[in-house]
Amino acid sequence: MSEQLLLFQLDRHQLGIRVRHVREIVRCVALTAPLRDSTALEGVFSLRGRTVPVVSLARALGLSTRKPSPSDFLIVLENEADLWAMRVDGGLETVEAEGLETEPSSLHPLMPESLHVGDRIVFLPDLHQVEQLVNPDDRSLKASERMTE
Repeated sequence: MSEQLLLFQLDRHQLGIRVRHVREIVRCVALTAPLRDSTALEGVFSLRGRTVPVVSLARALGLSTRKPSPSDFLIVLENEADLWAMRVDGGLETVEAEGLETEPSSLHPLMPESLHVGDRIVFLPDLHQVEQLVNPDDRSLKASERMTE
């Protein structure tokens, strides 16, 4: 069975993650400010009674940021029993990963790989490193293995 990638837009960049890491995608809702100061933690929201932290991947990458908008999406990811999300600008699309080969990327340490999808360059974030922006104290081997591509 072929693996799929979820492509999305962040600022002017095309990024992608493997669909197997995605629990669901929801329209952006009002976020509650985080209790602790964090450069990457944008806030939290309630998803069917569960509090879900939201990472600002744009802020973590040093890209231009803006306030959340109803046109944005929250990509909810699941790591064992933990949920967390990334806010993205849109441009959601799934593509077959079969035949696509990754190559090293020097764009940013959080983006160690890229690949070509047609004439587009798509950057692949290291989800374990991004998740550490939400839970910096959780350095379990299981989490590392689960989120490794």
